[in-house]
Amino acid sequence: MTPAKSGRRHNPARTTISHRKVAEREQAGRSGWRARQKARQSRLERRREEKALDISDTLYKVSDMTTTFRLQQIQRQIAKIKGELLALGDLHPGSLSRQYNVCGKPGCRCKDPKNPRRHGPYHKVSYVYRGHSTSRFVSGDQVKEIQAELANYKRFRKLTEEWVGLALKLAKEKRKPAA
Repeated sequence: MTPAKSGRRHNPARTTISHRKVAEREQAGRSGWRARQKARQSRLERRREEKALDISDTLYKVSDMTTTFRLQQIQRQIAKIKGELLALGDLHPGSLSRQYNVCGKPGCRCKDPKNPRRHGPYHKVSYVYRGHSTSRFVSGDQVKEIQAELANYKRFRKLTEEWVGLALKLAKEKRKPAA
């Protein structure tokens, strides 16, 4: 019986798809009703596997998400620290002290027995660099500048200490075994 006599219309596109499916099944070693049934079952199983997560899978995914979130949070903190480090100005290690001195002149005001008035104030910056202790006097007009440089250096040390701590925390999180 031809398609025209059976009352069905001939659809060449549908026939082509059907022929392709048959060819694929034959290449896979299947044919006919059983091949269609197996293909349908495997599709259903894949859908069930995608939909069904047992509690351990869910916990694993949640723990993986929190680990990823923690890593991103630490990386954001490190990026913030790097930005702050770039914004720092000139640096100078050490400390600034204010001193008053007594000179060696016999009749000077600093040697007055009733009301001695020392000379000063003199500002002195002291620091250790490469194992060598150094001190130098700073003129009065440079004091504010030196104080800012000293504050920047203290901030630099604090930020680098935080960065190292976060880098260690990040390394620990990355090497943590999966739960």
